[in-house]
Amino acid sequence: MQHSFDVEIAKEYGLKEAILLNHLYFWVEKNKANEVHYYDGTYWTYNSVKAFNKLFPYLSERQINNTLKALKDKGIIQTGNYNKSAYDRTMWYAFTKTGVSIMQKCKMEDTKMSNGDVKNVKPIPDINTYIKPDIKPCKREYGEFKNVLLTDDEYKKLEEINALSQIEKLSSYMASTGKKYKDHYATILNWDRRDKQKQEQDKYKGMSYREQEYIRQKKLIWGDDYNG
Repeated sequence: MQHSFDVEIAKEYGLKEAILLNHLYFWVEKNKANEVHYYDGTYWTYNSVKAFNKLFPYLSERQINNTLKALKDKGIIQTGNYNKSAYDRTMWYAFTKTGVSIMQKCKMEDTKMSNGDVKNVKPIPDINTYIKPDIKPCKREYGEFKNVLLTDDEYKKLEEINALSQIEKLSSYMASTGKKYKDHYATILNWDRRDKQKQEQDKYKGMSYREQEYIRQKKLIWGDDYNG
């Protein structure tokens, strides 16, 4: 098993900090690529101190716990609990905006290194993992609560069918109920289709069957440009 760290981060924050940050960043980026463990506007990874100790046997549980606490106190990482069981106390970790800035800056500097400079090596996964070879397009955050995830292409398609208002509707609904959806784009399409069908049905209220058929025939000829 091989572990690596960023020398500049080690110089600035400490060796133990650099090792754990590199590990956490790898898993957060992996989860982001696979679009999993997304909560409260950011991507997370999780592990117990005991599990960290098995991954890094040269660090004691006390050292690991103190290092993670120090990183949190410095505003580099944040912690949470998104376990399905209330009895599960496994800690979750995500990077703050400051932490992301620190890691991205170091990664950008790494790309400028010559091929012979190996002070930073991409970590090898420590436990059973499968990283998808096909990375999905990046999704951006939309809506008042920044909780609706759409690719640029999905956003453009919604704009073309005049369904952008559904973004705010979904954003508010998820924020108020805590409900989550696997695919926000598909959900918005379904909601928009349902609402437009209801609007279409409302147009025919109070009309006789003959009047309804007359309008339908006109629409077949003139399309949506026909307003009756």
